Amino acid sequence: MWWEPATESCANETEGCPCNEDFQQKCIDQWSSWCQEKDYSCPVTCDWQTEQHCYLNGYDEDGMYDWTKASEICVAENETCPCNADWESQYTDEWGSWCQQKTYPCPVTCAANEQRCWTPAYDDFGQPDYMKAGN
Repeated sequence: MWWEPATESCANETEGCPCNEDFQQKCIDQWSSWCQEKDYSCPVTCDWQTEQHCYLNGYDEDGMYDWTKASEICVAENETCPCNADWESQYTDEWGSWCQQKTYPCPVTCAANEQRCWTPAYDDFGQPDYMKAGN
């Protein structure tokens, strides 16, 4: 046979399944533990009662988004997720806070007695011009 099938066994719930130390690492979250290949990092697991999960965007030296440099962290639930000071600004509205690339315009913040409006730009033929600022 060109491959060996996995072997099934039972393990103590507290200790979890044994991992192959040469090729695997043990990952743990609030529900269970599992063995994962060492080529992949275990996911970040936050304490949902006291922390919030933050996804941190990664950038190259020119400020271009680079998903290979992105990361995840946990912060206290009463804190905001940190932004990349070189390439992002932090904004807060009624839905929460977020990090936005500085190359995009600041969002409009409305008062409690106002509503947010989106007015598209039009070309000379009366068609929406999605390449103009404001769209």
